[in-house]
Amino acid sequence: MDDVENGQAALDRLALQAYDLVLMDCHMPVLDGYEATRLLRQREGENAPRVVVGFTAYAMKGDREKCLDAGMDDYLTKPVTTQELGFCKNGFPNNTGRKISFD
Repeated sequence: MDDVENGQAALDRLALQAYDLVLMDCHMPVLDGYEATRLLRQREGENAPRVVVGFTAYAMKGDREKCLDAGMDDYLTKPVTTQELGFCKNGFPNNTGRKISFD
């Protein structure tokens, strides 16, 4: 697991190293998670192998849709419970049909 300080740093890291799962904070400095995901998806194209999960403190109506519209596969709201992160053990089925397993 790696972390970065902002959305541009996330894009830079993702250009250098492959990750199966990206937890993308939606409200990072320099480049927010929404725009970072849009740029990542443009770079990867339609057959992107990565799963991107938005991570935000907002849980208002429309926040999930905003994440999906940016190209994220799903989103979690802060604080996240261990049950919500249970997908790491069992694989992560998502809206695109991609499945990531951590076995």
